[in-house]
Amino acid sequence: MIQFYLSFVEDSDNNDDFMRIYNKYNKMMFKIIRSHIKDIHYAENALQTAFIGVAKNIDTIIQLDEQHLEIYLCTTARNSALSVIRQESQYIKNTVSLDEQYEDIKSNDSPDEMIIKNDLLNRLTEYIKQMEPEYRDVLTYHFLYNMTLKKCAELLQIPLSTVKTRLYKARKMLITKFKDLNDG
Repeated sequence: MIQFYLSFVEDSDNNDDFMRIYNKYNKMMFKIIRSHIKDIHYAENALQTAFIGVAKNIDTIIQLDEQHLEIYLCTTARNSALSVIRQESQYIKNTVSLDEQYEDIKSNDSPDEMIIKNDLLNRLTEYIKQMEPEYRDVLTYHFLYNMTLKKCAELLQIPLSTVKTRLYKARKMLITKFKDLNDG
């Protein structure tokens, strides 16, 4: 697969730089994409699209420092995932993996409880998507991507204290919304 990507690198002198970026960041990018796309085939398609873009723009990308490179790659992965979602929204939205079906079957919850939990989870997910980006990003990076608060601060280019405050406020909003959803 790497040879396929290298075919998009215009200057062969940049092949080593592309290989370094690919080897260092492909798992992180795939994790970001998988957070948006549950179907593995579509996720792989999004990752491929993202790396083709990286290969085509490697001349510019190699000039970035590590922090900006990571931000660029995170954004590229997210945008690639969202692009695939837009293209295949009906299929992805209605697809449930076999693992998810198995987990649902082996669960001790009754079908009614499973429906309620699933509905609650969907509503919370929608609420997080509707949150202001400053709160949504901190929640996503910290909990979904398991980044430390310090790493979140570096990635978002804001002070650590601001990350802590935003995370506190975001949690508080989620707790309030969860109580509202649970009561409603």
